[in-house]
Amino acid sequence: MRPEEDYYPRLVASPSDGKVRTQAEIEHNEVLDFKMMSYEGHLPMERKNRNPFEGHITWDLRQRRGWAREAHEKVRRRMRVENGDVYGAVRSHLYEKYPECVESRFPMKEAS
Repeated sequence: MRPEEDYYPRLVASPSDGKVRTQAEIEHNEVLDFKMMSYEGHLPMERKNRNPFEGHITWDLRQRRGWAREAHEKVRRRMRVENGDVYGAVRSHLYEKYPECVESRFPMKEAS
């Protein structure tokens, strides 16, 4: 593909005699797998630095718990931006029904 051809693919190789073998002409012991041909008979190795616990049920559970913990500060900051920096800005989704569901350790500003 070249810019002068508007990145349109151009055929650069074809059988020399123009004839393609049929299924009957292919031997029964020929290797037709592309990976086997390109890796010279060896299959590609899996990377070695992979976490052995990745994909396990408990690993997935730990990851999900971690996402909530990591997002905690972002959620608190977003609530303060949306509701203002006052007592009750960081609150539960149940605040309408239970008004006591607010941040318990809010730094109170002292009156001077």
